Amino acid sequence: MATVVRSSADNILVHSNQYVASDFNSSEFIEETKQVSSTSMKGKMSQWFFDGIRVSHSDLIYNNHSAVEWKGNLDAVTLGFNLKGKVAIEQKDFGRSFSFSNHQHNAIYTSNFENIMRNEDLASEMFMVQFNRDAFLRLTENTTDNLMHFRDKILTGTPIMLSEQNAFIDNEIQGIINSVLNCQYTGGTKKMFFLSKCIELLVLQSQVFDKSKSKKRVYCKTSYDKERILFAKEYLEQHYDNPPTLTNLAQIAGINEFKLKKGFKEVLGTTAFGYLTNYKMEIAKNKLAQKLTTISQLAYELGYSSPQHFSAVFKNTFGYPPKQLK
Repeated sequence: MATVVRSSADNILVHSNQYVASDFNSSEFIEETKQVSSTSMKGKMSQWFFDGIRVSHSDLIYNNHSAVEWKGNLDAVTLGFNLKGKVAIEQKDFGRSFSFSNHQHNAIYTSNFENIMRNEDLASEMFMVQFNRDAFLRLTENTTDNLMHFRDKILTGTPIMLSEQNAFIDNEIQGIINSVLNCQYTGGTKKMFFLSKCIELLVLQSQVFDKSKSKKRVYCKTSYDKERILFAKEYLEQHYDNPPTLTNLAQIAGINEFKLKKGFKEVLGTTAFGYLTNYKMEIAKNKLAQKLTTISQLAYELGYSSPQHFSAVFKNTFGYPPKQLK
């Protein structure tokens, strides 16, 4: 059976493809993007697959709090990165439910991909990397970290999650996802780029959960604290051209300045304005690569005092000046 996605409310087919996990072994780099629309949702779904790996991205707007049913013969490991919205997932072969809040990630193995996904927000954005069973076992053959236990379960066909607790998507992981979604390469170079980023995400995700076993939250101990940090992150993204001071950002987020400063780094792995700088530089890199603007225009658009200041920050971030990319 191919992958099928149906709206639970009206049973309307939202998305389908003819691929099963073995088809991911294509030596060609295959790309597909489609607009989806039903009585309950609309948006865009994209997928890329090659060499036993499938990468997918969905960006959906729901008309109401509904659910979609996913079914497919996918004996695969899924690295799931929930970029927007909160979803509750009932995984059939697990016999249990779990959820992803905004900006959370985890990994799951199942030999039969079948679940019901309920959206608790009207906007949902999800990024996934799936390795079919053979590809994952090949890539992790010599691992010695917590992937070893995960891998042992896969060898016996036992459904498993990498961690019982989700982790937050930090600045480094978000940057990799952004680079994949905005990749300007083509052909074999694009395939090589995607492969390197999929492996990098697997390594980073494993490291995050390794560290979380021995690391206790010092500043953000409650779910409210974490939500406020993520709210501050989103506010910075929305006002990157004219960001507030740290004091004002704390007031806007409803958290004290000390907790915002320490908690931002604890949850997202960088300071608030370190994150903002990286976010702006990713915007700059993508716009220059697509030749959408000039360096001077971009500098002022991103809130820098001069093109020279912008160029210095860009070079410090990427190791080369913006004119080289352009």
